[in-house]
Amino acid sequence: CAATTQLGPGAPFLGLLIGGAVIAAADLPFLLRSAKGGAGSPTTALQYGAYGVPLALALSLELAVQTGARFVINANLGAEAVGAFAAAFGLARTIDLLFVWAGMSAAPLALTAFESGGRAKALPIARGLASTLFALAIPAAVGLALVAQPLAHTMVGEGLAATAAELIPWLAISGLFAGLSTYYFSEAFQLTRRTGLRAVVMIVPAILTLILVALWSPSFGLVGAAAATALATAGGTVLLALVGRRLLPLPIPWLDAARALAASAVMAIGVWFVQDFGGWLELLAKAGAGALLYALAGLALNVAGARPIVGQLLQTLWRRIGVKLNRSKPPTPDQGSP
Repeated sequence: CAATTQLGPGAPFLGLLIGGAVIAAADLPFLLRSAKGGAGSPTTALQYGAYGVPLALALSLELAVQTGARFVINANLGAEAVGAFAAAFGLARTIDLLFVWAGMSAAPLALTAFESGGRAKALPIARGLASTLFALAIPAAVGLALVAQPLAHTMVGEGLAATAAELIPWLAISGLFAGLSTYYFSEAFQLTRRTGLRAVVMIVPAILTLILVALWSPSFGLVGAAAATALATAGGTVLLALVGRRLLPLPIPWLDAARALAASAVMAIGVWFVQDFGGWLELLAKAGAGALLYALAGLALNVAGARPIVGQLLQTLWRRIGVKLNRSKPPTPDQGSP
């Protein structure tokens, strides 16, 4: 849209609108066929609304705070600073994809277990989800900080790349805590159907973010704004966890978190020795070395119980290779035949 229209900054929104229309055109016939013959229930609709609307409001509040913070940055530091902050934010928050994947796979299981067997069934699944999030998101945040320079210089224009690289580590920390809030600690409110309380709790870190960005950005520049975002997000996560414990005390596997941090430290030490030669090659070299080192350290430390899982996969693979090799051997002639 940006290349073929004169909309300028509005072009991405037109692209989103067109994409949504295409998806709706593909899905709507199926949804209408599925709904044929159904009957509406105002009571059920109100129940669903009471559960879902606060969730939507909480997510909308997070987007509103992100937008509001950029207005504050613009007022204090100018439009160019907003561009650098937005670029760094977009790169750092790729960590959200890990949270979405883990949340989509485990959250429905936790809900089903809670509805059928209560806390006794749901909490083990929640513990597994937390372990998985720690094992994936902690090294992802550390990795983003380690490759901030080549990532920014590869993905962002030269005029903003250096500044964006300084912000990525802080915003990666913010993304880590934001993901833990949305995809783990919020489960206490969702499982107990107290989503309205969750929306109210999230007002506190939202206000704190705007206040800290307004106070720190004039004195410390964009790094102050990014650090303010990280601090406010971390505080919001702690607050959400504390309030949520009164509803449903979700387990926090501290040992798994410590193992993930230790493996990430090994990864960081190894990546530090990779030469800074710039461009895609540096980015790929550091990312590849980091992934390999974390995998090896994670296996050694048994992060998220990975060692027996990997061992079982290797045994299965070895058996399959053995079966294929046996099938490929020529038949042995019968020793008793002339």
